[in-house]
Amino acid sequence: MSPRHLKVANWIMLTALILIGGLWQGGNFALGILVGGVLSAVNFHVLAHVLTGTLNRPGGEVQKWEVGSRQGMLFLKNIIRLTIMAIILYLVVKYSLVNIWGLVVGLSSVVLTLILLGINEIRKLYLKEAIAGNGTSNSIS
Repeated sequence: MSPRHLKVANWIMLTALILIGGLWQGGNFALGILVGGVLSAVNFHVLAHVLTGTLNRPGGEVQKWEVGSRQGMLFLKNIIRLTIMAIILYLVVKYSLVNIWGLVVGLSSVVLTLILLGINEIRKLYLKEAIAGNGTSNSIS
């Protein structure tokens, strides 16, 4: 599955959650889902970008945790990413900008997308094996 496919599936999931949440609990709940979903999607995208950039960086293997090493840069970038995410969540919750339960649902949107796509991949594998097992050579003629 391509990263683009994953991103599209995540935005579809987020849209469905916003629509269902808005119809079920109202606009403030849907806004919470939107804010949480966007934060989660951006966080996931930045994580993928940091990992890809760090792992694809040219250079030899560096074993020490020193400035400029792959491990050190990965650690630093992740600390920055998580700190920014924590500050944003703190401000959103402190000032009650959105419904907290909607925010939690929105923050779970990437996880829900990954779970559903994983279940779909398992289903495809199971169906592929079931179809392959059906075509036995022991036919009765």
